[in-house]
Amino acid sequence: MPSLPRVFDYFDPDAPFGRDQTEYHPRSGGGSTPAYLDSEVNKLRHEVERLLLVTESLWTILKEQHGYSDQLLQRRILEIDAADGKIDGRKSTRSDPRECPSCNRVIPKHAARCMWCEALAPGDPFER
Repeated sequence: MPSLPRVFDYFDPDAPFGRDQTEYHPRSGGGSTPAYLDSEVNKLRHEVERLLLVTESLWTILKEQHGYSDQLLQRRILEIDAADGKIDGRKSTRSDPRECPSCNRVIPKHAARCMWCEALAPGDPFER
């Protein structure tokens, strides 16, 4: 079984750090942020920047080819944000159990099919 990425060790109070020859322990109160955590943060920043670029490119295509407006996008963002009952700039994760459309039994959150009757599980393609 593969081991978890080292970034998860940060949350384990008994896991020592030493990837860059610098020992660091979250409870020790000493040391600076380990270099590999900085690297992970930089990777995430790069990924967010790439996703923003792709999103802006797709939005520009929609505006140019279909005539959608920025106001329409802003209104839809607000609607989606408010769908969970609070406007906080985030979309909450789904917590309601899914019901199989065929046999009406509960389907686990990340299952693609019902384990009882093999029917395709209903789902939102943007579900987290």
